[in-house]
Amino acid sequence: MNSTIKLTLDILMGAVIPIAILNMLNEQLGTVTTYVLAALVPVAWVFIDLLLITKRFNFITSYVGAFAIARGILISGPEQ
Repeated sequence: MNSTIKLTLDILMGAVIPIAILNMLNEQLGTVTTYVLAALVPVAWVFIDLLLITKRFNFITSYVGAFAIARGILISGPEQ
């Protein structure tokens, strides 16, 4: 796969799509569900990339996915 296409897909799956999900679905699904859904996109992309495309671990996308999951956990903490 061309490195320019791969970089574009990494940015799209790691940042653009999760941000779009957060902006568009937050009111319909609620904060916690939206954060989990947005975090699953880069996590799924890491697995697809690791298992099917390059067969190498993608640290940048993994970091974005882990950060999104951690943020979702922090926001969904104990309800008052």
